Amino acid sequence: GVVGVAYKDPATYFDVTLGQDGTTTLSTYYMTVDRLTIQGNAALDIKPTGGLLSNIDIELYDNGNLNVDGIVGAPDIIADGGVISGNGTVVLGAGLVPSLTQAIVIGNGAITPGPVGGVGTMTVLGNVGISQGGLLLVDAAGTSFDLLNIAGVMAMNGTVHFNPVSKPYWH
Repeated sequence: GVVGVAYKDPATYFDVTLGQDGTTTLSTYYMTVDRLTIQGNAALDIKPTGGLLSNIDIELYDNGNLNVDGIVGAPDIIADGGVISGNGTVVLGAGLVPSLTQAIVIGNGAITPGPVGGVGTMTVLGNVGISQGGLLLVDAAGTSFDLLNIAGVMAMNGTVHFNPVSKPYWH
């Protein structure tokens, strides 16, 4: 932008990179960026009242973490060494209009519904692809377990890792 010039929507950003150690919290509907990169030990925590729209894509590298308890929208999300977690909704497509041709792609990263180490449900309006080296982390507590609710197709060539977070329930 230009110093001293007011913009119609000051909550619109451009190419945003979170690369410093620590967590950034978003609890406001809706923030819009053109592209979001989360890398290193940086994290973005989208609270249940928060929403993020990325016009191009979201990329997670080298332990970058995206926790979605609210809503996030992007054409694609790529996790190559990062983790996607949360109890929220991920909308893949232009704006917040779902498209079943768009995908979350997990390379050397992971996706886990709910909090890491806790049971929850994540909804994905789009496709999910987990390639070799990628992980689907599933927590189980008694008779409850994580649920990845996908409106599209899931392609799985990675590993499913089950984590008992409490004693199993046996009949």
